[in-house]
Amino acid sequence: VTTASGGRVGGLVGELNHPNNAYGVRNASATGDVTVESNGGQVGGLIGVQNRGRVVTGTSATGNVSATGNEVGGLIGRTRTSVRNSSASGDVTSTNGAEVGGLIGHLDPHQDNLKVTNVTADGTVSAAGGSVGGLIGTTVEGSNLDRHVTITDAHATGDVTTDKQDSTHVRVGGLVGRFQRSLDLTNVSASGDVTTASGGRVGGLVGELNH
Repeated sequence: VTTASGGRVGGLVGELNHPNNAYGVRNASATGDVTVESNGGQVGGLIGVQNRGRVVTGTSATGNVSATGNEVGGLIGRTRTSVRNSSASGDVTSTNGAEVGGLIGHLDPHQDNLKVTNVTADGTVSAAGGSVGGLIGTTVEGSNLDRHVTITDAHATGDVTTDKQDSTHVRVGGLVGRFQRSLDLTNVSASGDVTTASGGRVGGLVGELNH
């Protein structure tokens, strides 16, 4: 999938809007590169943005994902649901954006106790902005302090890099760049190099962790 400009682009679905949280995405896959050449965010190897739904499970994306904006992921650019038994393989790049991850760019927990379980991301992740992770760029939901996320059996293998020059908002991790509303992290790993141009909050596993 290649487009000259625009956001909400995915290898299978650009924007997914379920009528309520009773619906999910199950046993879906996409193969091939996804490229947005300019003015594009919310881009994923499978789904660009998923606004509602119960769970994403049994899904995969294979191919490089390249965009210029925020919320870019190897599988999903932005989602508000649990993700289980899923994988992404390929390099993920945003030349001018933040919230970039090898699997999910932005996990936005609008449900209680979301779970990311049995997931992998294989490929390098690079961005020009902050909140960059080998698996998830950012997990942030600011309006409800009771909504939390658990990550279990999650692994990322690629190098993670940001070129952002201002370290104030840099959060970069081998697994998760910025992890707010955290519950447990169990049986997780990241094996790639983590590099920033200006410092900031940087970790081999998680850049910034807030329970």
